Amino acid sequence: SLTFKRLLPDTLYAYRVGDGTHWSEWFQFRTASDQAKSFSFLYVGDAQNNILDLWARLIREGYRKAPDAGFILHAGDLVNYAHSEQEWHEWFKAGGFIHSMLPSISTPGNHEYQARNNQEYAGNVRSLSVQWRPQFNLPMNGISGYEETVYYVDYEDSRIISLDSNRPPQEQKA
Repeated sequence: SLTFKRLLPDTLYAYRVGDGTHWSEWFQFRTASDQAKSFSFLYVGDAQNNILDLWARLIREGYRKAPDAGFILHAGDLVNYAHSEQEWHEWFKAGGFIHSMLPSISTPGNHEYQARNNQEYAGNVRSLSVQWRPQFNLPMNGISGYEETVYYVDYEDSRIISLDSNRPPQEQKA
């Protein structure tokens, strides 16, 4: 993960990543304004099925229709099987460069939780996808123990709150 710091409001930035010899292509993004003004965002959910066939077309069409969107709000069920490396690979591939230019505000759905082994399965225990935290850099401003699943993001004059419907709601209420 990489966190950009000291960015100016409502400013277009370009970046690329590399090791000094090998570099990615250039990406760009615009920071939120520090003034209250209207903004748009993409809201999506249940990408989990036919990711490369349907999700790829949906996310690209959404970006085509709203190229100035400030972020993408993912309402859960990004993949069908929580711990499937192949499905996560397809999810990122389908979004392509869009994932590098629009911030993702992602909330896990029930499909991001699954038993990791037979012991968990027998005990009816579900674990958050082993890929969730390594693949996202989400805020750590929520409840202890629920990092990167229960959190908030302030965008211009709005607060977007991620609540995890797979965890007890009374613990998230505050």
